[in-house]
Amino acid sequence: MTNPSNPKIDAVLPLRMRDYERFRIQEVSLRKFFADLGTLWIVVPDAEVATFRSLIQYEQYKVISEIALVPEFAAFPEKTNEFGGWFKQQLIKLAITPKITTAFYIALDADIIWTKPVHYSDLVKNGRAGCFIWNSDGASDSDMYAEWYEWAEKVLHLKNPRQHPKRNVVHNVTPVVL
Repeated sequence: MTNPSNPKIDAVLPLRMRDYERFRIQEVSLRKFFADLGTLWIVVPDAEVATFRSLIQYEQYKVISEIALVPEFAAFPEKTNEFGGWFKQQLIKLAITPKITTAFYIALDADIIWTKPVHYSDLVKNGRAGCFIWNSDGASDSDMYAEWYEWAEKVLHLKNPRQHPKRNVVHNVTPVVL
């Protein structure tokens, strides 16, 4: 999947036209600082596919419709809109997996701006993806998105490792290497 002498990492970016100006800034930073980027999968609403394809000319960037990636969105359009963008983004970031051609991929949002060079070796060490966590000092931080952890722990049959008496950690959501 990867060339050890020149490893690349694909990325997925759910995007809407209202975020295009932010993407233009992000895109400049990607081209300047992320030399190890493989394919950038830009996932957009069906109605915006043609517009995005006319605006995005780099061969490395692939525009795909949300419904082509997650056909279930077509079955529940009112529910999809009701969920809001965040839920759709999470499904998109997971559903892209079959299209990924690198060992790992990175999930992005339009507001991620690269400010210094980033290489594959910064994101993957010893064959494992990094995970950004921070220690939570306050009660509000420790309860942040508590239900996410509870759901994941239930599905994965895990005990909550965040409840360790000497540490209470919170994981970063985006960007994340998968």
